[in-house]
Amino acid sequence: MREIFYIHPLGQLFGLFFGIFNLVTGITRKWFSVAIHINVGILFYVTSLLGAGVGVFVARYARHTGIPLDMQTHKAIAMVLIVLLALGATTGFMLLSKKAVKKHIVLLHRWVNVLNCVLFTFQGVIGLMSLMTM
Repeated sequence: MREIFYIHPLGQLFGLFFGIFNLVTGITRKWFSVAIHINVGILFYVTSLLGAGVGVFVARYARHTGIPLDMQTHKAIAMVLIVLLALGATTGFMLLSKKAVKKHIVLLHRWVNVLNCVLFTFQGVIGLMSLMTM
């Protein structure tokens, strides 16, 4: 039943694909479409937050079945990521609702989401390292 531990990383990898796609198209403006950017961004945020919930479930399952996992660093970074995901989504919605877009909101949205993708990737490496030591 250890296969359950791979549901979380596979789902998060799926979410990271959306984040990287939006990051590349948003920064380079190649193949950029506002409608696609918004929809893929929503998929990134939803799959990431859903994946965090699945991660909590899997960690509780491991603890309940007596499987030792050292996930303190993974959990701490996950809390930071949840805040950054909320900030990225909030600034994205602000960009949609404002008539006159402030340049600092665009920059904040961009750099928060760059940090999201970097931490997300780092998070995956930490999590997979923990799974390999099971």
